[in-house]
Amino acid sequence: MDNDKAYRILNDLLTEPRLGRLYSAMKTMYSELKISHNWEHIMRVTLNAVVLGTEENANLRLVIPAALLHDIGFVTNPSEPKKHNEYGASACHSYLTEWSEAERKKISDIILKHKGKYPGYTAYEPSTPEEKVLCDADQIDKFGWVGLLQVIKVYAEYGSIGYKNFDTLRGLAEGIEEASHIELYTDAARKMAEALKEPSYHEVSKSVLAELAFYEGWKD
Repeated sequence: MDNDKAYRILNDLLTEPRLGRLYSAMKTMYSELKISHNWEHIMRVTLNAVVLGTEENANLRLVIPAALLHDIGFVTNPSEPKKHNEYGASACHSYLTEWSEAERKKISDIILKHKGKYPGYTAYEPSTPEEKVLCDADQIDKFGWVGLLQVIKVYAEYGSIGYKNFDTLRGLAEGIEEASHIELYTDAARKMAEALKEPSYHEVSKSVLAELAFYEGWKD
């Protein structure tokens, strides 16, 4: 899908008044936040969701509000980022008062299951096309050069609040290696990831660890 088509689809969706209002509210809130999962990330995921959702015939009227709200758990419970999907699935309801109860439940489930799966971490398994699309749209933000910067930014932020050893370069390199094993659920996402295969996270991690070996070899 070319860029202009993706923009047209999203602009058309945002003409729906309730979705337009949600978009404006999220833009205002996230633009003021100094965190990795900020408005830049939300919009990258939203545009990814437009592309993947269109190609996978998912219901974008459920996927897009979920994309706009998928990281609200970082805002409501910033000290537990690895549970942000669970907190977000609960917190999203207060932003969806214009949606029906059935719609809110589906959007909540999409948010709950948006975290990616990789070796050593088992996520909630997405089952519907909408759940798979948002999960993949979020994970695609870890591919390519932009994705590498986002991974470093996120893991450095995790390190600053005491997670694992992401406050060290070795920890960041090991985290980048973990990100190289993310599982994708849709053919459209695998196609997008193939176009974003550079840089190789495995090679980046291996190179960083090789350079660090000299510095880490010193024993005082």
